[in-house]
Amino acid sequence: QSSGDANQASAQITQASHVNKAATTSSPSSATTTTTPSSSSASIDGSDVLALIRQESSLRHPAPSVTKNTQDSGVSTSDQKIAIGYLHVNNGKYKEAIAYFTQMLDSNPMLLGGYLGRGTAFAMVNDLGHAYHDFVQAVHVDPTCADAWKRKAQASSAMGFFSEALMDLTQAIILSKDTDAESYYQRGLVHYKEKNYRRAMNDFKQTVRIDKFHKLAWNHMGLALNAMGQGRESMAAHKVATQIDQDFKEAWTNMAAAARELGRAEEAMSLFNHALEIDPKYVDALHLRGLLMFGTGQHQLAVGDLSAALKVRPSHADCRS
Repeated sequence: QSSGDANQASAQITQASHVNKAATTSSPSSATTTTTPSSSSASIDGSDVLALIRQESSLRHPAPSVTKNTQDSGVSTSDQKIAIGYLHVNNGKYKEAIAYFTQMLDSNPMLLGGYLGRGTAFAMVNDLGHAYHDFVQAVHVDPTCADAWKRKAQASSAMGFFSEALMDLTQAIILSKDTDAESYYQRGLVHYKEKNYRRAMNDFKQTVRIDKFHKLAWNHMGLALNAMGQGRESMAAHKVATQIDQDFKEAWTNMAAAARELGRAEEAMSLFNHALEIDPKYVDALHLRGLLMFGTGQHQLAVGDLSAALKVRPSHADCRS
């Protein structure tokens, strides 16, 4: 991925953000747009925030310091203990991690790293209520910890508390002094879930300003653009995502969907085919390619794709209909 490619696409998308302003309207209270995406245009809907807790905010960084109230003489030992708990989480031993962090917190209820670690372990086992509680406690222990606000926002969003998540992510952005691409990206996801595509677009642009190789932001930028009816610019954003990661099947599929909606059937077919070369059982690509074939009169082939998708995911209602 060359910086020229990213910069060129960013210029196209920046220009696109000034086009068709009448296509969306915002309500002061809800801050959502009236535009809704086509059900066939997005193979990723940006709603899996729980997966972000697992993937994007995994415990891959050094354990945070215990607490600013801890005596200096105890910081090193406590941080080492927290690191052991993080090791449990990273090795998938979530119950052990929860028990380990609980024991630490019983001894020291002001342990920032204990709440962050246990909250993440709870999130890994889908216990969002306890995860949220721990991240709230982490914020109380150290209100200046950007990571605590970000993780609280992830849990809030996963439980549907979007307004709270937006406020928490804004606080994380402020505390990180505008240097954390991930907070912008996750705030963009919340806006996207609320169908506020213009605000989502702005946050995804801020994400790639900080980290131009953030493939997920480029991909979701493409989804937001397509939802606003800007298919060509959408394809440009998805193309950057595929240049960053050539095996990014979701971005290839989303680019194909945008091409299909632009009436570029041959190009869309080629892009769907490429996505399925990466993963022949990728349900979204099979489904959308099937719709393309049906629309171009290739009914037998369409049935083949939709049937193949149902074999992988029998509950896929759109393929059945």
